[in-house]
Parts: sequence; C-alpha cells; structure tokens
Amino acid sequence: MGGSLLPNADHIFQILDTSNSVIIPGGGCFADNIRDFSQQYIVSNKALHKMAIYSMHQYGIYLSSISNVACIEDLSKKSGIFLPYNILKKHDPFPYSWDVTSDSIAVFIAYLFDVKIVKLIKMDASLIVNKKQIREISSYELKNIEQNIVDKYLITCMDKYKIDCEVYDASSLRDFKKNYISKKYSLKIRCLK
Repeated sequence: MGGSLLPNADHIFQILDTSNSVIIPGGGCFADNIRDFSQQYIVSNKALHKMAIYSMHQYGIYLSSISNVACIEDLSKKSGIFLPYNILKKHDPFPYSWDVTSDSIAVFIAYLFDVKIVKLIKMDASLIVNKKQIREISSYELKNIEQNIVDKYLITCMDKYKIDCEVYDASSLRDFKKNYISKKYSLKIRCLK
C-alpha cells in the first residue's frame, strides 16, 4: 500500500480482504522526511536506504493501529502488515538508491512468500502513451517508457523473481472499491518469463 494513500488508508482497509493478504507498506511521509534530511546532511546511500526501509516499518505500525491488522515480521505468517526492516537487513538484495521503493520491496517479499502476482495500490495508476491508456504491458516494454507509477528498479526485480504486478488506482475510493473487488486493475505489468 503506497505511502501516498495515508489520508485514505482507513477506507482502503475496509475494502481489502486482509484475512489472506500480506500487506507491504510504503514509506509515505516518513520516507519524505528522510529525503528532506538527506538534503540538509551528508549521509551515505546505504544509511539512507536503511532509513527509508525503516520508514516502511513506521508506516506499517501506523496502518496496524488504524486497521487492527497485525504486524508480522517473519515468513511463517501468511497474513498481516509485513514490517520489512529485519528481513531486508538479513537479505540486503537491493542497490542503495531512491530508485528502490516499496514497489520493488513488495516484489522481493512476494518472492520470499512464493507469490506470483503482486497487487500495488497507488494514488495514480494510469499509464498513458500517445494519448491512450495502456492496461497491460510487459516489463520489457515498460522499461522504455517514461513513467512515475512504479519505481525504476521494479522491472529488474520482477524479471529476476518472475513476478507479475497488477496496479490498482485508488485516487477515487468508489472506483477503487468497484475495480478491486472485480479484479479490474488499472495496469498489469508482465515479467519476462
């Protein structure tokens, strides 16, 4: 669940089936604070990366507090809000860059859970190319398109772990509810098989 959805997070949780889902929180305002911090102080990319991952941890704790969905940190639990800091400290699979966000991290966590499709919930999930909305695209095709829906490292992650992504637009809660329940994603990104 993208960090930009924080103002509507409680409504989104009413729509999601959390009984059989692992939710990966974004970084949201917590990650934004780290970006601001990095503009004022000299901090290594490694430290910033770890701080940004910890911001997902913080957002996850907040989400748990408003939803009554339990926080989880290990792979034996099959539902809850996954706090990624400790598992990523152990595996450390990413470059230390702002190109990696909760999008890529969600794909890696899905790989650890042996899940083949990740559902990303975004504030804006419309991919427009030549004035036409694209609903399905391969990771290879997306690599050559300028977009700000998913992070820059996601395609690498998807192809490496063989996981597809469905992206849902939550800018309108009414439309999101209807589309999520009917499994009508805004954008499907297929990994290279």
